This record gives sequence, C-alpha cells and structure tokens, in this order.
Amino acid sequence: MSQENVERFVEVMETFNRLISADTEPLDRAAALQDWIGFLDPEIRFEPQQALLQGTYVGQDGATQWIADLAVHYEIGGHVRFSDVRGLGDRVLAIGTLHFTGRGSGIETGAPCSDLGDVPKRAHDPLQGLREQGPGPRSCRAVGVGVARFARASSS
Repeated sequence: MSQENVERFVEVMETFNRLISADTEPLDRAAALQDWIGFLDPEIRFEPQQALLQGTYVGQDGATQWIADLAVHYEIGGHVRFSDVRGLGDRVLAIGTLHFTGRGSGIETGAPCSDLGDVPKRAHDPLQGLREQGPGPRSCRAVGVGVARFARASSS
C-alpha cells in the first residue's frame, strides 16, 4: 500500500506543478487548479511560511486562497521537486524544494518544503494532511525524521 500512496502523492504534485508552470495555458491552468483541489480533503491544512502573516490555510477554499496569495508575490513558473518521498503506511512524507521567482525582483530561489499527508483507503478519496514550507520540523517530527536529516535532504 505504501508504494501506491507514494504514486498517488506524486500524481497530486505533478498536478500542482502543472498548475504553477509557466508552460501551462490559462484555460489549462484553471483545469489544473480544479484537478489539484479535487485531490484535497475539504479539511486539509496548509501551513506555509506566509501562514505566519496570513494564518493557516484550511480546506479547499484555503488551498485556493494560498494559490492566489502566491500569485501576488511570485511569478508563474515555479515548481516543486522532492528529493525524498516515503510511504509510511497510510501516510506519505515528502521532503524537497519549492522553486520560484520573486514578482518584481526577478530573483530565482528555492525554499525547503515538506508535505505530510494521510492517503485515504480508496483511490478517489481526497488527500488529507498538513503541508509546510520552510524547514518542515512539524512534518518531520510527526513521523520521527530529524530536522537535521530534513535539511540535508532538501538542500539538493
């Protein structure tokens, strides 16, 4: 089951990357947003770095707002690359880097990120879980992975 969960998680993140890709046409971007939102549990919680200012994003509406907030600060054309994706029973832990370009500055950068999600039993049920950007200590501690290990894995 863990490998199936990893494959499902990868499918979700490929949809996310299609959503934020510079190569995606506007109509395809709208479809990608709906596809990505459709993967998410209505109660999903996002705690990215900007949550310190904006608050935690909750549910599918919160996920949509997070995307809108990203568009205010970053150019379209980013992507997420995970260097480590682990199936942990009904959960998946992914550690990697979110790549983006600042709006206005044009500075390209990458920020460590982690995703920890509960993968449902049925293939078409939505993903549940927590998403972090930054050093990801909550996601890592939740499954017993040390933050130092996370820092090494996400630096690639």
